[in-house]
Amino acid sequence: MTNEQDIKLRVTAEDEASKVINNVEKSAGGLGDTLGKVGTIAGGFLAANVVAGGVQALTGFVGDSVAAIRDSIQVNAQLDAVLKSTGSTSWTTAEAIKEHAAALEKNSLFEDEAILKGQNLLLTFTNVQNRVGEGNDIFDQATDIMADMAQAMGTDVSGGAIQLGKALNDPIAGISALSRVGVTFDDVQKKQIETMVKAGNVAGAQKIILNELNKEFGGSAKAASDAAGKQEVMKDKMNDLQETIGAKVLPIQEKWLQLQIIGVDFLTNKVIPVLESLYERYWPAVSEAINKATGIIEDNWTTINAVFQFAEDFIRTKIQGMITFIESLYNVISGVVELVEDLVHGRWSEIWGDLEYIAKNVVSGLIGWLEWQFGNLPIIIYNAIRNLPNIMGDVARDAANAFINNISIAGISVGDVAGFIGNIPGFASGGIAQGGWITAGENGPELLNVPSGTRIYNNQETSQMLGGQQSVVNIYAAGSILTEKDIVQIIRDEIQRGGLRGLAA
Repeated sequence: MTNEQDIKLRVTAEDEASKVINNVEKSAGGLGDTLGKVGTIAGGFLAANVVAGGVQALTGFVGDSVAAIRDSIQVNAQLDAVLKSTGSTSWTTAEAIKEHAAALEKNSLFEDEAILKGQNLLLTFTNVQNRVGEGNDIFDQATDIMADMAQAMGTDVSGGAIQLGKALNDPIAGISALSRVGVTFDDVQKKQIETMVKAGNVAGAQKIILNELNKEFGGSAKAASDAAGKQEVMKDKMNDLQETIGAKVLPIQEKWLQLQIIGVDFLTNKVIPVLESLYERYWPAVSEAINKATGIIEDNWTTINAVFQFAEDFIRTKIQGMITFIESLYNVISGVVELVEDLVHGRWSEIWGDLEYIAKNVVSGLIGWLEWQFGNLPIIIYNAIRNLPNIMGDVARDAANAFINNISIAGISVGDVAGFIGNIPGFASGGIAQGGWITAGENGPELLNVPSGTRIYNNQETSQMLGGQQSVVNIYAAGSILTEKDIVQIIRDEIQRGGLRGLAA
């Protein structure tokens, strides 16, 4: 038990491990001498593995030690509570119960905490007590037989304590309960128990039950412990050592937990209120800024995405270029080796293929090196140069159209006039006009604004009508805001740039 010894744990330069090994050798009857140098070899393996697994094993051992001492503390606290609530302090003490559990631990496979838990359950059956007089220590006898029953039946100590406690607390009903788990009483025993209970001699009835249980289970716990031998002794000592270590580490852990509680309280009572205040004060502005930033990103996502895409392509191309360069370099070296081998063996028909293979990989490696160094920038520059004429042509055409459409004569744009003139019906071959603007003339466009039903005569008809004489045809643009000079200039310009298709200049 923890209170029986005070093991001082020290981290020193002393060879404490040797002391432990010597004690184990003595306990094992000189096993170290029998094994000879095996211990030295095992020590080498231990040194090799302790670095890899030492920290994890130490952490687990310390954690188990803390758990063991916590369990011990809880069991002892429960013991004090049960003694007080049942009034058992009138006939026993906590120290006496702990000493009994410690002694029983050495003669069984059960740990003292497990035995104490069973004793705590027995205490709840208030008729199970130690009384004055020889052989009247019913509680102590029940503790021993509790461990024997648990060992024989393959249950834990607490399970055996409940079965035994029920039987001893009410002997008449208890023997029936025990019969269901294989414990039998003959008619004489049953009659004796019934008579003693009715006479008020409950202790006498309990002794009959204990005697029968001892016949069937007595010594089971000790027999199992003896069979385990030194291994069980070592287990008990390791359990005690864990409790001792846990008792030293637990206060440190408790201090750490206390610091954590202080930290949590500080966060809850100090930090969070400040953060809430900052949130209430500044979050609206921050939220607005985030919304604006989000809007900017959405509005310019095409550009942003293009930048990301360029970065992705750039990095991917560089990596691929590096791979291509390395592969090509390897292929060039392999090709040179093949070339030398073919030259040495006189395989002249294969030399040209070797040279072609080397040249192809030199070019591939050069391209790979450029991509490795510059990513996809060379490809972008190449495409830009290749498409430059088309781009400049589109720009020039758009600029020219914008120039034409924005230049006006007397408030009418040239583009509008060109479109207007292009849509004017032509009567170079003669005919009857529907009215409005028309063009006529075989040797060039002649612009007329005529009323509906106007008859236009072609050049041949006109010559016949005039007797074959040449004459001058005047153009009258009735109601036009353009002067004759303006109209002539517009027509000339459109003819020169092809605006009046099908008419000769």
